[in-house]
Amino acid sequence: MDQTFLFTDIEGSTTLWERFPERMRGALARHDSILRSVIERNNGSVFKTVGDSFCAVFPSVHDAVFASAAAQHEIAAESWEGIGEPIRVRMAIHSGPAESRDGDFFGQTLNRVSRILAAAHGGQIVLSMPARELLGDRLPEGAVLVDLGEHRLRDLVRPEHIFQYSEPELRQEFPLLRSLSAFAHNLPEQLTSFVGRETELAEIKHLLSRTRLLTLCGSGGSGKTRLAFQAAAEIVDRFRNGVWFIDMSVVLDAKLIAVSVATALRLREQAGQTMFETLMAFLRQKRMLLILDNCEQIVSACAELTEKLLQGCPDLRILATSREGLGIAGETTWRVPSMAIPSNQDLKSFDKVAASPSVRLFVDRAASVVAGFRLTPKNAPAIVKVCQRLDGIPLAIELAAARVKTISPDEIALRLSDRFRLLTGGSRTALPRHQTLRAAIDWSYHLLGGLEGVLFRRLSLFCGSFSLEAAESICEGGDLDSMEILDSMCRLSDKSLLILEQNEGSARYRMLETIREYAFERLLESDEVAGVQTRFMEFFLNLGQRAEREMAGPAQGEWLERLEAENENLRAALAWNAQEGDLTVGQLNLALALARFWLVRGYWEEGLACLQRVLARPELEPLAAERSRALNSCGSFACQLGKYEQASQHYQQSLAIRREANDERGTAATLNNLGIVYQHQGNHARAKPFFEEALELFRKLGQDSAVATCLTNLAAGLTANGDFAAAGRNVHEALEAFRGAGDQLGMALSLAELGHIAMSQREFASAQSYFEQGLALSRGVGEKVGVVAALQNLAELMIAQNNYEEGRVLYEESLDMARDLASARHMAAAQKALERLTQVAV
Repeated sequence: MDQTFLFTDIEGSTTLWERFPERMRGALARHDSILRSVIERNNGSVFKTVGDSFCAVFPSVHDAVFASAAAQHEIAAESWEGIGEPIRVRMAIHSGPAESRDGDFFGQTLNRVSRILAAAHGGQIVLSMPARELLGDRLPEGAVLVDLGEHRLRDLVRPEHIFQYSEPELRQEFPLLRSLSAFAHNLPEQLTSFVGRETELAEIKHLLSRTRLLTLCGSGGSGKTRLAFQAAAEIVDRFRNGVWFIDMSVVLDAKLIAVSVATALRLREQAGQTMFETLMAFLRQKRMLLILDNCEQIVSACAELTEKLLQGCPDLRILATSREGLGIAGETTWRVPSMAIPSNQDLKSFDKVAASPSVRLFVDRAASVVAGFRLTPKNAPAIVKVCQRLDGIPLAIELAAARVKTISPDEIALRLSDRFRLLTGGSRTALPRHQTLRAAIDWSYHLLGGLEGVLFRRLSLFCGSFSLEAAESICEGGDLDSMEILDSMCRLSDKSLLILEQNEGSARYRMLETIREYAFERLLESDEVAGVQTRFMEFFLNLGQRAEREMAGPAQGEWLERLEAENENLRAALAWNAQEGDLTVGQLNLALALARFWLVRGYWEEGLACLQRVLARPELEPLAAERSRALNSCGSFACQLGKYEQASQHYQQSLAIRREANDERGTAATLNNLGIVYQHQGNHARAKPFFEEALELFRKLGQDSAVATCLTNLAAGLTANGDFAAAGRNVHEALEAFRGAGDQLGMALSLAELGHIAMSQREFASAQSYFEQGLALSRGVGEKVGVVAALQNLAELMIAQNNYEEGRVLYEESLDMARDLASARHMAAAQKALERLTQVAV
């Protein structure tokens, strides 16, 4: 159902605020009161105010017109004392469909009325053709509608027929509307609406006010051209000689570039002058904006012409789009980002999903091919998945949305594993490179130099971000040495095929997933796959094994973070369906090296599944030592997941292999872990002999940190039995050993046990100090299960002091984290405690 909207704002309000900052407060309050009063008297409802702008909705266009006229009469009658000039308010009325959510309205109708308002003048009331048609001939006595004709608005889509509403005693005469039609330009009309990108537009317009050459850089399909057009349309009034667009993609001969610019400006060659000289003479005194679009295929020629024009024409500004910068003095390059995509967390809020620019684009384009298509709670998850998988690339999203003619959003999401075959069939009138996703990236790929293309293909093995060190180690070979890799990576970044991310002095690179899949297809077509995969595995195996060693000492936090940064690449190496024996052994060794990382960071299900998958390979059966380590780690993951029977089975299998091999260190480790299985189930008596045998072996071997772990585990049983003195001796010895080794994880474990001892003796202040120190250490290294346990310890401490509300908050926080970890033990503890607290509250 169509609704009628009235938008208003004060003309020149920024200037008024600068001149009369104090007096404008009172004036604005009076303005707001007038508008709100007349809107509500005429059956309208104000649903949004932004600064001095009002957005209102009415059940009928007549109500909106009556409210507008009444407001203009009251505003004109005000004296506006202290400002020295009347406040002038422009008003626009438009009717059409809109979505309503939580008291707000969304959709193209809202965008359209906003554009109509931007064309009006202070004191003027304008109506769109849809509003005019609904109004009919029912006008108050003396009121008139003036036909202002068709106007192209600054959204660049279809022209809008606009009318001016006037009444006696209101101003009748106004300048021409400030639409595109009032300015010199050749900006092409767009067949689709401009969606989102508000932040990007604001940044581009700001940059164009500060620099004479701005180049929008981005990969194919990122929306560079559309952004340039929209930004230019919104600032066309800054350039008295207009805004002029030149498509460089059709210029096949670099020598004809000046001719192409001159042709767009409707210049003819003059006798005795080259076309460049004619162009320069014409532009020298002009205040103008040139848009040089798609400069990448003749980037050197574009750079040369741009530099000469800017040097000779002081009031000229140039907005270029290219897949790489022009590389001349004075240039500002601005990388066009992908459209913002919702996170998985945002899926919990339908409003956040609906407000996402990429989702809005998908829905808008889908609605243009399937009438009535809209976002619903049912299709929202699939649409979000599509936008995420397509990296927020506008062209890719538009091509995906076009598919709703034949398949549902859920089916589109499922088929994106073959996105290059799915995302075809763009507009027949679009440039060929914009008709399919593959063609858009082909265009960039074929502009690469030979070595750049080789590196581009090899880098596709990286599934996440990666360092220069990793790229050099893995991609080196043939004609690519480390220096060439550095140069080529810089060029790939310049050409928008790599994204450079700086974080606290650390530089990492990544490809958009869509670009990476294309590059990987190209890699598979080459004969390089096996060699690059081997080097990839070697690099990350070495990294994982070094991290495993370092995580036993003071640098454990740093190495945990380093592995976290490489996690997607590590997953990729472990997921390959390896056929080569060496690669399979490498996967097993890499998984073993990552076991502690997975354990600390809470990747328990992932670690368990990975090790079980690798263990199932028959060629690994003879590797007894590796199998025993893998089984031991499987037991640890199963134990954390609350799968105690499965954990015990894995540990028993590992223990049997290790006893047979006379592996005392491995035997002690597995015995300790078997004790933990029983301890987690509250059976300290059953756990004790395992801990004691493990402790004896570790003391014999001189393994101080392992001794400390056993002492802490034994202390838990002593505390449960009320032997606090013995428990304290154990833990203090353990804590000193952990401190000596710089083992923060071990220190957190011991501090937690000291907290339990203190709390059991009602030494609440000491207990809180120990728990908080342990929490800080666990958070410092990102040990998620340690954080959950510490929160629950603190919660119990609060409850013991009758601080039930604080205990509830801490348990709720721990429950959220425990759910993310899938930690059955901690989830059960939190749920049970929260039920208990509910009963206390009742």
